Amino acid sequence: MNRLKLDHKTIILWLVGCAFFMEMLDGTALNTAVPQIALSLHQNPINLKAALTSYLLALGVFIPVSGWMADKFGTRNVFGTAMITFLVGSIACGFATSLSMLVVSRVIQGIGGAMMTPVGRLVMLRAFPKSELVHVTSRLTMVTLIAPTLGPVIGGAITTYLSWRVIFFINVPLGLLGCYCIFKFIQNEKAALSRKFDLFGFLILGMGLAGLLAALDAVTDPVMPWHMICLTIVLSICLLIAYYIYAGRSNHAVVDTSIFKAKNFTIPVIGMTIFRISTGGVPFILPLMLQIGFNLSPLYSGLLLAPLALGMLIMKSQIKPLLKHFGFKKILIINSLLVGFSLIQLNWIALGLAIWMIVALVLLYGLFLSLQFSAMNVLLYSQIPENQLSNGSSVISANQQISTCFGIAITAIILEHFLHSRDITHLFSVHAFRYTLISMGAIALLSSLVFSKLPNDIAEHVAKGQAPKTV
Repeated sequence: MNRLKLDHKTIILWLVGCAFFMEMLDGTALNTAVPQIALSLHQNPINLKAALTSYLLALGVFIPVSGWMADKFGTRNVFGTAMITFLVGSIACGFATSLSMLVVSRVIQGIGGAMMTPVGRLVMLRAFPKSELVHVTSRLTMVTLIAPTLGPVIGGAITTYLSWRVIFFINVPLGLLGCYCIFKFIQNEKAALSRKFDLFGFLILGMGLAGLLAALDAVTDPVMPWHMICLTIVLSICLLIAYYIYAGRSNHAVVDTSIFKAKNFTIPVIGMTIFRISTGGVPFILPLMLQIGFNLSPLYSGLLLAPLALGMLIMKSQIKPLLKHFGFKKILIINSLLVGFSLIQLNWIALGLAIWMIVALVLLYGLFLSLQFSAMNVLLYSQIPENQLSNGSSVISANQQISTCFGIAITAIILEHFLHSRDITHLFSVHAFRYTLISMGAIALLSSLVFSKLPNDIAEHVAKGQAPKTV
């Protein structure tokens, strides 16, 4: 009997790891293939940002719905359907013949991913006792770190020797096996629903975010006149403000905004948003600079970018002692400055550095980036009030995706500006990428000002493992 239970737990851990691996491998591999996809679809490479941002926006909008869906229809049904949806979107991406078709397919992928990862984590939490969660989570973390390390190399190799379309097909066999195991071995657990689904709030929030992103995308690809872009931005902001007011008066809002009344939660969220905006577009523009600016192959550029994820992997073992010794506030302030300066220093790649120097710069950036992400996440999750654990977790996850999404869009706008600057002599000059990296690094530096507003006691309580204050 114990043997059967052990095997069942192993299968669940494998399934959740499989979902994490597919999603992260797909995203990191795709970044390396952007220039070749643009060439194949006869598009300006900058316009391919829409394929990245549409996926992230779908994640951010639908993640808050995942918990309600799992409670309503059961974890097995939602987890399995989400994986099938992700695979359908992946296959559609592989057969895309236009940018519009690719964007729609990525949205389908994003809807599947938004349900797949959070519900998979919920399945794991229900399957393992709390005494085993630390060990299980550490094993799952390794999966999420291995995928970004392999992604640029795998994506570069596939794009160089096969076709970018194959990137979207490599997850299909693994996903099909995962779907079979989900419906075979996982129980369809439901929970008593305490609230009805907030369709009205979901539509207001979704339209506001989608409209704002569409307007930012139109800045670099003017499919609409400027006055329409400005009008869309204004209307989208009005929708987001309307949602905030509505959520404050509703008892069943899809995202409960009352959590932002806790100052110790709001300050880190603002700091994280600014920081992720500054770094979100880096995986997008670095492959463009290496492949278009220096005419390197996708495989070569993927190999040069792999140290970024490797640096994040190396830093993981040092995060806990660093936070314990220095505390959260010092780490977040100082390390955000280090990330900003290391991001600025990435512009030196455009000066024709030796390979080992490029690898060193990318690795250093990955080390600092890993520390910042981990410190922000641990601090944020520790500040969620006990009665808002589900809502707070959804807010954090959605914010991560949406801020990264807008980071890509803003990075593309800045790059487009410098590409048409009078100081740039030819299209896709490496100097435009240099100035863009410097600009994004400067934004990262600003996040340190926000983190400096953190109360000292909150950092000390969390760092020492004590019960943190939540107000």
